[in-house]
This record gives sequence, C-alpha cells and structure tokens, in this order.
Amino acid sequence: MRLFHKIVVLTVVALLVTVVGGTQIVRADGTEVLGPPSVPIASGTGVVAGGVGLESSQPANIPLNVPPGVTIKQVLLYWSGGGNDSGNSGDDTVTVNGTAVTGTLIGGPTFFFNRSGDRYDFSTYRADITNLGVVTPGANSIAIAGMDFGADENNGAGILVIIDNGSTPANIQLRDGLDLAFINFPEPRRSTVAQTFTFDPAPVTRMATLPMFFGSVQRNGVEVMRPNAIDVTVGGVTTSYSDRLNSHDGAEWDTLILSIPIPPGATSLTVQAVSRDDFDTTRLPASFSWLASMFILPAQQVASLGDYVWEDLNRNGLQDPGEPDIPNVPVTLLDCATPPNVLDTTTTNGGGFYLFDDLNPGCYEVQFGRPSGFVFTDRNVGLNDTIDSNADPATGRSGQVTLVAGEQNLTIDAGPASG
Repeated sequence: MRLFHKIVVLTVVALLVTVVGGTQIVRADGTEVLGPPSVPIASGTGVVAGGVGLESSQPANIPLNVPPGVTIKQVLLYWSGGGNDSGNSGDDTVTVNGTAVTGTLIGGPTFFFNRSGDRYDFSTYRADITNLGVVTPGANSIAIAGMDFGADENNGAGILVIIDNGSTPANIQLRDGLDLAFINFPEPRRSTVAQTFTFDPAPVTRMATLPMFFGSVQRNGVEVMRPNAIDVTVGGVTTSYSDRLNSHDGAEWDTLILSIPIPPGATSLTVQAVSRDDFDTTRLPASFSWLASMFILPAQQVASLGDYVWEDLNRNGLQDPGEPDIPNVPVTLLDCATPPNVLDTTTTNGGGFYLFDDLNPGCYEVQFGRPSGFVFTDRNVGLNDTIDSNADPATGRSGQVTLVAGEQNLTIDAGPASG
C-alpha cells in the first residue's frame, strides 16, 4: 500500500459466493462488522485454504493442496482492496485461470482514511467458482489476474475449498463482510467486532481450525513488520496470537490457519483481530481490513456400549451353552459423576440384547434392573469379558467404562439367576 499505514486484509477463511460472468446484487454481508453469509455454505468434513498478494504483480498463483480421494463440495473466492475516490467500490471482476469471474460486493465501499486530501474507500468481493472446475484433488495452482482497485492497492485474493471425505460432516461456520481497524483511528474504525461461534459441548478435548486470509502488514519487505494480534477466547481463556501477519503470501496478503484446542464442556469460541503491539516494540501497529472468519470443528467419532442379559442357570457368572436370554430388562446409562446422573434408559429386546449408541467418548456406567424373583450372580469371573457378568450383586451396576472415539464395547453383560 502507498500510505503511511499499511492496510491488512484479514480473510479468515471464508466461503465464497458465486457469480461467474454476471453481476449478482445482494445485500452486503457486513460493513464495519462481519455477519452471516448471504449465501448457502456447503456441508463437508474439512476446508483447504490458500491466498496470494496481488499488489506487486499479476497474474499470481494461489497454491491449494487438496487431499486425494475427497469430493470438492464448494470453492469460494475472495478479493479485496481500496481506491482513492469517494464511494469507489473497486473491481468486481477478476480472471481465474483466464476465465472472467464477477463477484458479489459483500462489504463496502466504506471509508477508512484520508491522505493528501483524498478519501480512501475499501471493498470486498466474494464469488462461488465451484462450477469452473479449476480445483481438483491433489496439487493445484490457480492463476488470479485482472484485479484493479485504482490508484491505491490491490490487497490480494484467497480461495477456500470445502471438501468431503465421506465421514460425518464437520461443524463449519462463516462470518464475512468488511471490518476495518487501526489503533489510532476513532471507533468504529479503531477496532473490529469480535465474532463468536457456538457448538455442542463434549467430554473430551477437540481441535478446531480457524483459517484466515489477510492483506499484509508489511509491503514487499520495504517496511518493518507492524504489530498485530488475533485474540481467541474459548473455555473462558483468551490466547493472543501475536504478529502472525507479514506478507507471507506476497505483498498485502497472508493466509493464517490457527489450530485451537476446545476443552471439555466448552460451547463457544470467540475470535477478534486487533491492531496492537503486544511486545512494546514502539512500532506503529498495523491497520487492516477483516474480510471473513471461518470456524471448522470436525465431527467427533461416536462410541457405543452394550450388550446382553441372560439367565445364569448354574450361577457360575458365565454365559454357558443353553442358558436363555432375558427380554424386557430395564437398563440405565449413567455418567461417572458422584452421584451419577442418568443419561439414557432402554430395555433388552426379544433376544436379551441392549445398546446405547451415538455416545461421546468418555466415562460411563451401566445399571441393570433386577427381574422380579432374580438375584445377580458373581461378576467378572474368568478372563473372557465377552461371556462374564458385569452386574454388581448388590447394585446391579457394571463399574465404570471409558470409551474412546469410534469404540464399540459390547462386553457389558448381566447374568441374573432365579432366586
């Protein structure tokens, strides 16, 4: 950028809306704030992101390494920049591998600063380029050209690819638009609006991903890196990722992907881009535009717990040939709290079997109801867990069982005997 403070374009991996060959007019998804996208976002199991700065030269290539064997669900393109004419909305058309693509204005044009008597406005565009077929599994290099925001800057472009590997879809959320920030400006241009993503809790730690695109705080290595930070709050704890932006994708653009641990019980994550010097370097903090923020939380592999109640005719605590099953026995699933909480209930079917499925990994206990006129026999007899009885003779409880992701434990049985 040609002004004394660099504009960073922050594109936290965002999903792109489609318009190829014709202008699509819809509401801006956010100006001076990010908002839910105005277009449907495909479901999938993951996201691949890449970007390139377009300030220095065009065409420039966006590298994308897509895992083999996946299905491409959606390919979204963002580009952003600023011009020195009041109300200048920049350039709504770029070329992708030589094909003209016209995008939707999703943020701006909005005022950021004045310099030498000129007003500088910034804008963001989004286009869905899925149908172009330019992204395939494997290594891709996507050429972007034809971007012209006028007298000041072409920040860059980024592509996000939603993929599907055939497993359970991930929790994928997006906010986009245009949110400007520089620490020395008055509000609302001083700071961005924090974005919060919500999700269901789980009893184990999970890993979320925050892919982001940025216009850089440093231009072509000419200026010293200008301080910046991304604050992420989850489980009541805020972590600052300081000075991660520095034109890593070429002048005016960075692709930043953060992996964030989600602790047990957490139900939300908040992210905010900040113009701030965390290390007191005395350098002027970065100015930037936040274009989009994406949140990806892979589906947790569920577990299951079962499985059988039979009549222990010889009272030896083991399933022996010829011993009959017992249907309609109540079975209760408990957690491992003190005292335990009831999570689910069922009854054994006509063959004496029961099953609790779609369980999060964690600690559980099974309590068997005692059929009228029966008593529970010895438990945990022998070394073969698949044929012994697990019910405590006094309580009917199995003892605690820890399930890992994807586990199917079908060894929790009970063998009551007629009293």
